[in-house]
Amino acid sequence: MSVYPLQRLVKPCGVAYSWSFARGPKFPIAVQTPQTEHVVDAVGLKCPEPLMIVRNKVRQMAAGETVSVIATDPTTVRDFTNFCHYMGHQLVESKHADDRYLFVIRKG
Repeated sequence: MSVYPLQRLVKPCGVAYSWSFARGPKFPIAVQTPQTEHVVDAVGLKCPEPLMIVRNKVRQMAAGETVSVIATDPTTVRDFTNFCHYMGHQLVESKHADDRYLFVIRKG
């Protein structure tokens, strides 16, 4: 059995859809992502991968820029909260819907 990667499609209006090549649309609902300068798709990744990807993305950003992160690992709630607190960034938004977690982080 082959495992196919998930692809994330982002429409200009900021709506993200998850799509599995093996099974078609994963969910009939869309996750609303706010308009941010950067987007990180960490769907399907386990700790510590989402945090490391976001950390590298934030390093490349200018102060005041925002990144939205979509993840499925529940530990990202703790990880991103602590990351922002200790690194001086602002966790602008943190939401949970179905099995998705949405975060918006502003670089400090």
